[in-house]
Amino acid sequence: MLSLFSARPALAAAGDPCDFVSSSAATFSHQQVKRCYESVPFDASSLSNIVSVVEQHRAFSDLGGIYDARAHWRERLAALSRRSYRGDFAMNEALKTEHLELGSAHVGYITPKCYWMMLNAFMPFDFGMTTRFNGRGEKQVLFIEGAPLLPDLYRQATGIDASAFVGLKVVSVNGLPALDYFRRFSRSELKPYEDDGGRLNAILNDFAYSFRLGAVDDFIPQRAADEYVLEARNGKRTRVVMPWVYLKTRDLTESALPVSASTAEFIATCMAPAPDATAGPEGVESQDAVWLGELAPQRHRRRLLHGRGRKPGGDARSYFEVPPEALGKDVQEIIPLTGSAQVLQYRSEATVLRLFDTLDWVDVARAGIDYACGHSDRLVIDLRRNNGGHDSVIYWLYRHLFPEQKNLVEAGLLPLRFRNDNEALNELFLNTAAFDALIAAPLGVAPCAVGFGPGCFIDVNTQDFIPVNELEWFRSPSVRERRGFEWLSLARQTSLPLSTLPEFDQASCAGRFSGKNLVFLTDGVNASGGYFLPAAFKGKGTLVTMGGYVDEAMAMGRARGGATLPGSLWSQTAELIALYSEGQIPFEHHYAGFERDVGTQMEILGAYRKDRQTLHLENPVRTDLFLDVWSDSPGTEGYVYGRLLDVVDHPESSRRR
Repeated sequence: MLSLFSARPALAAAGDPCDFVSSSAATFSHQQVKRCYESVPFDASSLSNIVSVVEQHRAFSDLGGIYDARAHWRERLAALSRRSYRGDFAMNEALKTEHLELGSAHVGYITPKCYWMMLNAFMPFDFGMTTRFNGRGEKQVLFIEGAPLLPDLYRQATGIDASAFVGLKVVSVNGLPALDYFRRFSRSELKPYEDDGGRLNAILNDFAYSFRLGAVDDFIPQRAADEYVLEARNGKRTRVVMPWVYLKTRDLTESALPVSASTAEFIATCMAPAPDATAGPEGVESQDAVWLGELAPQRHRRRLLHGRGRKPGGDARSYFEVPPEALGKDVQEIIPLTGSAQVLQYRSEATVLRLFDTLDWVDVARAGIDYACGHSDRLVIDLRRNNGGHDSVIYWLYRHLFPEQKNLVEAGLLPLRFRNDNEALNELFLNTAAFDALIAAPLGVAPCAVGFGPGCFIDVNTQDFIPVNELEWFRSPSVRERRGFEWLSLARQTSLPLSTLPEFDQASCAGRFSGKNLVFLTDGVNASGGYFLPAAFKGKGTLVTMGGYVDEAMAMGRARGGATLPGSLWSQTAELIALYSEGQIPFEHHYAGFERDVGTQMEILGAYRKDRQTLHLENPVRTDLFLDVWSDSPGTEGYVYGRLLDVVDHPESSRRR
């Protein structure tokens, strides 16, 4: 039996489509927002400027040839630049799509903020996956795990109480079987995830379907509404049409733009000029957070969903993976979430160190490992939803657990090489080194705050900082390597720029946790630092990836190319150096800069594996085992950790390779 759940549609405003002020409504319809976005006219000169910046930025990257061999970006970008577009929104979506074709979360185009910092689309559903209910030949079932995305606001706009569907299996979406639909959707719109399993996990974990920021790596919905067929375990089916609605971004984050009151105001916001690069060295944002992590801006999702609840399953309706009697069991919080780290204890079997980035958690990790030394025989490093960052904490953790390892590369330091056959890039690095030596100190600016010259990098051969006065450091010695279709000349191997190194100290039970007693849990959604961290421990611990499609192998993490920098950095750095050196440091080359407030990013430095010969991008480190279970709601940690340790103890149960 199929019942129809009807609802009133979200209201579409009449009049000026970009007037989001006059109406008292808290949300807006897809139709109105789309009309507003499409009202901004196309400007061919804007496209020409953006393409020129992207081309120069990628010319500085040592990975450009590899990406060209994979995605033919030079041909795509040239074709894109010759087109005319229906409007500015279509042009920016085409630029975003071109970046996403390279298939890395480190490669992205940041559209004008009017398209993603004013309004965001959502529907309330949080999807879950279970393998416990395998009736009718199904190996896995997609279901509605919760409705945490502003359900009251959604009900006010549409009349639909999304909580009524929690626990139901998703039979189909828009006429296709649910898993087939999300596979097709994610292949089209979630390209930074490197396989179907990672993309499915993004939908389950990161709300990559239910919440559309419309910025770097996602798109606003193509439909005004989705049609779902849902089913209870007793076989009763319900069809429901769920409209997409848009809320004001300022209701989610303080960094939002004010909503526009007219089309003219919206167009002016979209055409905002690039920020003034001459504000001074102190105005240049530190690059530490973007060396390895995902592109800024980050999604608002986690902030929106912090502390989301779930409705216990177990009745005739539910398909929850975790039985009601297993909720909230067997886990004790030892150190509450502090910054981006947390310590849990699973029974008496394992201490769990949860790391939501790879930036600044040494104090929490040190205390958590000290606790594990006195209470556990196993240490689990939980990297699900890890958002990347920097590699300094990676080799601190390695040497903390294995202090006998003195070589930083073996302990997780990433060897990198700059290309040194591009004269504009050579000039910029020479000039940043000169700026650090001659200008920064008298101005009271910390070295490396503006530039990326010597004194900012470690020579991986000596493990010492390269002296500031060694201005020829990236020209001699040189090596040649083939990268995709081309041969490049590259500088000596260095590490990421670090102003300080973490203080190394060894765990009180150093050496206890290894092999099956040192477990890394990843989910394919974890970003670059969340890949490089477990990769450093390959052979020392056990690497497990969870979720995805049953019987299909998936990646341990994403964005595995190396270090990334924003494309606006080169022109801003050149302008600042020229301004503050007052002619002492001349520039001969042109550095393209954006005329509008948009952005591009890509890896500029490819990261090598421990052998210092093989690039992670071309030969990534693979996981050891797979865990078919998926659950990420509060209260299910004990169930997940129990299943995790079962797979580690019984690897034959990990069916995927």
